[in-house]
Amino acid sequence: SYYDVLRVQRWRHLCFLSGLVRGGANSKVDDELVAQVPKECRPQGGRLIFQVMRDNKPARMDVLKDGRVMLQGKTVQKSRRNNNFLSVVASWDVHNGTELFTKNNWLNYGRQYREAFMTKIGDMCMATGVIRSGKWGAMGEVMPECKPEREIILNANNHDHPVRVDVHPNGTFGSIGGTYKHKWVSLGNMVYPRRPGKPLVLLNSWRNHKIPASTGAQKGKYRKASFHRIGNIVMLSGLVRPGKGGHLATLPPDYRPIDRLVFGTNHHTSLTRVDVTHEGHVVYVSGMVYDWVVLDGISFFAIRDDHEDQDQEEAAYDEEERKREGRPVDEDKGRKLTGLGPDPMEKNKIEHDVNKYSAKDEEIKALKKKLEKLGEALPKGTHLHSQKPTQQGV
Repeated sequence: SYYDVLRVQRWRHLCFLSGLVRGGANSKVDDELVAQVPKECRPQGGRLIFQVMRDNKPARMDVLKDGRVMLQGKTVQKSRRNNNFLSVVASWDVHNGTELFTKNNWLNYGRQYREAFMTKIGDMCMATGVIRSGKWGAMGEVMPECKPEREIILNANNHDHPVRVDVHPNGTFGSIGGTYKHKWVSLGNMVYPRRPGKPLVLLNSWRNHKIPASTGAQKGKYRKASFHRIGNIVMLSGLVRPGKGGHLATLPPDYRPIDRLVFGTNHHTSLTRVDVTHEGHVVYVSGMVYDWVVLDGISFFAIRDDHEDQDQEEAAYDEEERKREGRPVDEDKGRKLTGLGPDPMEKNKIEHDVNKYSAKDEEIKALKKKLEKLGEALPKGTHLHSQKPTQQGV
């Protein structure tokens, strides 16, 4: 399976940057320009920090407000010297989201960095921002709508070192293991489904993790392996134990990435490498010290063919956001909001009908004419959801 080239894809107001790159400049600096994302994916509210992987080791990557994607720290010199591959998987809300409540003296880092925010679309929860100066342990609370039913393990970042952050059913999240050398933590890799999705059938003797009763831990403390799709976004979740070989599961069609992606999931104080291929194979590659592998934190932009189901999901997300934000509904237009002009979703529906149905020429002409009128009336710069993933590289 070929590795994915570096590309950026946008779904609603979320952007996903993924792929594999190598090489770099020869200048001896502590940061290196990797790419630049287009204007519609540049983060508002401040600079973002993500944990990526250089070969099979953790590295720090920043996305700046002007769209520059920078590799930071000691990993720059190492990757340049060894010419290793840099695996990039990062996602963020272009907007800030809902402010996160922090505790134990954790504060927003300030300066040029985004404050701690959380975004929820459907069952997907995503945190961003950089916090500092708090006590190791409990850091804050997620928004009430993002409380998971089981404890989940996620990865955060402390420069080029991983930090384990657990999110508990009561909504509290905090550090369990990792490095606190630089006195700050970036929440940029914390993406998870609020609820588990469909059960993930495990292969080759891989199995769900069960905590022995002798430890005194709560039965069913962690999720079983599952996969969840929100629009074009697929998320894996759960804690599994090793079996024979690395191929632990296969995702069905419509839940697969364009090409192979490399993920670094948390392994207490380090990372394990888990790949997801174009064929849907979920493959453990390396890094296991303890007898478990985390699937939470694996999220990606998927290829979809079930456009009708996708349209229904889009309508549900629009309605959920409208209710949460208290926005009005035009009774005659359903999902269309009063005073905002033509509904981009209506335009998508017409495009889909034109492509799907072999109607008479008169019907096609009528649909295309209506489509042209909608396109002319849409405000300049309005983002329209595409039925196919954007192929634009960065």
